[in-house]
Amino acid sequence: MKACSPIEQAFLVLANAEQRTAFAITHPGLDLRSHLYDIERALIRQAMERAGGTVAHGSALYNCAVPRWWKRCVSSNYLDDQMSVRS
Repeated sequence: MKACSPIEQAFLVLANAEQRTAFAITHPGLDLRSHLYDIERALIRQAMERAGGTVAHGSALYNCAVPRWWKRCVSSNYLDDQMSVRS
């Protein structure tokens, strides 16, 4: 079998990466900021559910320091949503 040049190898890596991508631009004018906000919010929700609502455990799952994690939870309105559910 013929060996690939470094450029051909790079193209193969990119082609494989594109096939594994879970996200795609579905329409022109995608609001990237909103899209990333939604992704982070979903990850925060998932981490906090796995952590049983414990902020310190959620931050460990997200590989983030507790103060930074708390700030992310606040900025994503995750904590506001949880407070309204418990009230």
